[in-house]
Amino acid sequence: MLKLHGSIDWYDRYYHDDIMAWYKDKGFYVPNRDPIFGPEPSVPSEPLSWGPTDEVGSRILPRVFRVPNHEQYFPIEGGLGAHVVPFILPPAYDKLLGNVPILDLWDSLHRTMVAFSSMVVIGYSIPPYDAYAYEALGRLFIDYQRGGDETYWGQRRVPIQLITLADSKQNALDSIPFLQPFKTRVWCQGFSTDSLKWVDWAGA
Repeated sequence: MLKLHGSIDWYDRYYHDDIMAWYKDKGFYVPNRDPIFGPEPSVPSEPLSWGPTDEVGSRILPRVFRVPNHEQYFPIEGGLGAHVVPFILPPAYDKLLGNVPILDLWDSLHRTMVAFSSMVVIGYSIPPYDAYAYEALGRLFIDYQRGGDETYWGQRRVPIQLITLADSKQNALDSIPFLQPFKTRVWCQGFSTDSLKWVDWAGA
């Protein structure tokens, strides 16, 4: 799963490391009490990936870490976590500026396109002001629907599937103009256990 806007339980250590390096360079002694990245963390964290990633992830993996069960630790008492904010991007036209690590995920969108056997979009209508998503996902949808009936591995490729609260299939398709209607399935009753049962998982 590629979380293109980051996640509520991801945290970037870059600014922690940068300010601590600045203190050291200036000869200031400031106790490092960061609850996640300090020498005695009160909030446990883990890597985003546990396996090899080859050349992918060189920007995000050294910097961004996940806090499992993060709702158990926040808000942090005593004000120590006042500066700690999740690594998450707003759906704005300039959201990638200043968020270099996330480029690894955006650049990875098309790397394994020939192997995709299913694609499910949950609750996202691609608003026109979200230009990065509009371009990247638009290309992804077009390439997927042009890819034929089978993947590179001979696996059955199913239509793109939308899980949405749109009033009708046509309204859902109107909000994502890249989709070919006859290669798209739409569930208009919102995300639920039933919607997951409805999804055709292809080779799963």
